Amino acid sequence: MRKFIQNFLDRYRFGARTRKTGLAVLICLGLDYALGHNAPLNACIAAVLTMQATQRKSLSTGVNRLLGTAIGGGTGLLLLALLTLYPHGALRIGLATLGVMLCISICCLSRIQDAAAIAAIVVMSVVLERNTENMMLLALTQVVETAVGVLVAMAVNQFVWKPKGKVRENEAEECGLCGPEEGEEEPGDGDEDQS
Repeated sequence: MRKFIQNFLDRYRFGARTRKTGLAVLICLGLDYALGHNAPLNACIAAVLTMQATQRKSLSTGVNRLLGTAIGGGTGLLLLALLTLYPHGALRIGLATLGVMLCISICCLSRIQDAAAIAAIVVMSVVLERNTENMMLLALTQVVETAVGVLVAMAVNQFVWKPKGKVRENEAEECGLCGPEEGEEEPGDGDEDQS
């Protein structure tokens, strides 16, 4: 029975990247709870998306996420200035569409295409938000929460369950969350002799 349980745990264990992603989310949730904010979603999303197979990929993903959030938030605030001058539902729809196109164009012209998707998402969340009283605070909060998630994920990726070696590039591309960790042995690799 003991061998069966050990084989089961070896075969269906959580990989290092999965554990690190869970830990990063737990830290984000804990920080949010400790601060009494009750809105951890942006930080948790940023942590999940930032956790990659290598530190270099995590850094690149995190920077793109921060840049995209800042571009989307800033563009959304500028467009909201128009909406407050002419408050109309149809204008909100047009501004959200324009905002998406502007954000994508800004990111492409700035050669940060990987930030375009998050910029488009953030501009929509700002422009389509019905409570426009504290939009500056909302945009700033999204940037700060995203920064927290990115920094937590990068710290966890750097200092917790450090990879043992290098991973082949095609292995790192398998899955951002459940593929093999950099240098991590797959279950069953090299442990056939262990009983």
